Order: sequence, then structure tokens, then C-alpha cells
Amino acid sequence: MQSTNGPGGRGSGGKDPQPPGHDGPQPDPPHEPREPRRPQPAPPDPAEPRRDRAPSVGPTVPIKPRRPAPDIYPPPPPAPHGKGHAAPRHPPAPRPPTPRPAAPRPPRPNNPRYYPGPPHHQPNPHYTPPPPSHPSSATSILWALAPLFTCGFATPFTIAYGAARLKSRALATAAVIYGLGMLVFWFGAALDEGALAPLMLLGYMGNWVGGTVHSLIIRRKVFGLPGAEPPMSANERAIALAQHRRNLRQQARELAKNDPLLAKELRIGRPDLPREYDDGGLVDVNHAPVEVIATVPGMTLELAQKVVDMRDDVGAFVSAEEVSATVGLPPQITADLAEYTIYLS
Repeated sequence: MQSTNGPGGRGSGGKDPQPPGHDGPQPDPPHEPREPRRPQPAPPDPAEPRRDRAPSVGPTVPIKPRRPAPDIYPPPPPAPHGKGHAAPRHPPAPRPPTPRPAAPRPPRPNNPRYYPGPPHHQPNPHYTPPPPSHPSSATSILWALAPLFTCGFATPFTIAYGAARLKSRALATAAVIYGLGMLVFWFGAALDEGALAPLMLLGYMGNWVGGTVHSLIIRRKVFGLPGAEPPMSANERAIALAQHRRNLRQQARELAKNDPLLAKELRIGRPDLPREYDDGGLVDVNHAPVEVIATVPGMTLELAQKVVDMRDDVGAFVSAEEVSATVGLPPQITADLAEYTIYLS
């Protein structure tokens, strides 16, 4: 049996034998302190709702960063550049150019004639009157010298023409007197009596010299040349123009009543079509488009559209009263329709 106290064995104290060359017992090596283990939380129960966050209500949308608001205030004026001052960082903004007044445009040749009346009584703006005819001065001179060239035999006819143009009773009476003087001269020459010589001379010279002077005096007035009458004021010209246009409308209505085919050929009531006849601004309700009917005083584009729609249903109208009753227009428009409209079949 081997002893425990020999070399390579354990001592009585249970200690390991010392290695050779060691003089005494060695201390135990130091131990490093260990961190205490943290307790692990229990796994969450899937059936139990979580309380650490709010329940989701939908997909998460990323929030875009807000852009900085633009600077609505103008930058401060730059510091004056000079000695002791820094140069401006930004150049001054250029000033906008000063708008120049537009030059007046010349009127177009086809523009409607200006009507010097209130806006609600202006005629159809689509109406384009024909160019005015200027009387010839040479024609008036030949007319006035006709008694001189014919030795007074044309005097009664010349003065009668002036009376017809001016509608003057005084000139008509003068034409009769000149005619009687010419008859006295003819009868005296035919009878060859000396007692009628003074009357023959009076009738002859009166027609020759008196007729020539008389024709020269009334020449400008008969042919409407400048200087025949004193200039009219603006109101007198406006009244004369309105009366002239009213007369033209009346003449156009009479022509359409007597000859409807000629009225259609002359395009009465159609200012939207090219034409030469001056009807005073009439509008044919049975054939004109909506834009032209809307130019009648008192009418609007909505009322004109109603008139055209009803015209397509009933076919044609015969009077302004029928249009107002059928379409249901305001009663105050009926008088304007009767004045500015015409109804061609």
C-alpha cells in the first residue's frame, strides 16, 4: 500500500505537494467580480393588448418637412457706397418701365357710325351705312347757268327743279311766274302786235337775266353745298340724324310691304350681311342671328336667345306684339321692337 505522504502524493492536510524549488506555500489567485444577471422579462402574451403604445389606425404617412415661408417683406435698402461704407451685397432692383399712353387708332372704314344719343337708345352697332354722296359743285354750276345758255327758255324748269328738291312753295310760285312770262313772249311773237312789245320784253328779259341770277342765288341751298345754311349745333345735328334714320326705317318698311322679294334682295334688316341699302338700322327678327337681335334697344343676349328658340318652334313672327306675347318679354320692350324691327316672311 502506497503512503500518501510520499512524493507525488497528498499530505495529511489534503494539500498538493509543493513543486521542487519552492520554498513556501503560494497564495490563491485573485478572482474577478462578476456582474449580477438581470432578470429576464416574461414574454408578452399575444392575446393581451399592449399598453406601451396606442393602437394603429392606418398606414403611417411620412411627414414632409415644411418649406420656409417666402420673405414677403422687401429687403432693406442698401447702404450708401462710399468711404467708410461697404458695397451693397445685392444690386438694386430695376424699376419697371413707365407705360406710355397708346396712340389713338384711326377709325376703321367699316366701323358703325357714331350715334350721338343715350346708350339705351343707340341703334344697331352692326349697322354700316353706305358712304355719303357728296354733291358735285360742277353740276350745280351747270344747273344755275342753264337759263343763261338757253336765253331764259330753261328758267321755269330750273326753278321748278329747285322747288321740288327743297319742297318750297315760294320757288314753285316763282316757277309759275317765269312760265307765264315765257308764254307772253311766245304769244306776242306769234301775233306780231306792237302793243305787246313791253310785255314781251319783260317776259324775255325776266326769264333770261332774272332766271340766271335767281338760280345762282339758290344753287347752294338746292344742292346742299357748304355755306348754304348756318352751322347747326351738336343737338340739332343729333336730332336731324335721328329724324333721318327714322325716315329711312319708314321707307324700308313701305318697300318691304309692297315688294318683299326686293326687300330680301336688298337685305333689309340684315346688318350682319354685306349690303348697300340704308334701312336706318332695322333688324329682321325672322332671319337675323342672336347677336344682331340682342342689339335692339331693351334686348339682352338671354332674351334674344329665347326669341330665336321660339322662332324655331313657331316658324316666323308677324309683329312686335306677337313676339312679346309668345316669348314673354317685358312690356316696355314692345315699343322698341316696333320701332327697330321688321318681320319678313
